[in-house]
Amino acid sequence: MLIVPHLAQRLAVVRHLPLLIGDSQLADASVGSVDSYQGGERDVVLYGFTRSTPKAVPAF
Repeated sequence: MLIVPHLAQRLAVVRHLPLLIGDSQLADASVGSVDSYQGGERDVVLYGFTRSTPKAVPAF
């Protein structure tokens, strides 16, 4: 299970994941947004996120 914060991120992952795993149905079933899995339980969860700022700010 892979959970991402935004629907646009989910769509991007689902579009590219079948190239790596060879199964578009599995990719579609294995990636969701935070809202779609709220309250659910899974044995393993990968949470992907990004950060964006108006201009580049060094990370500390």
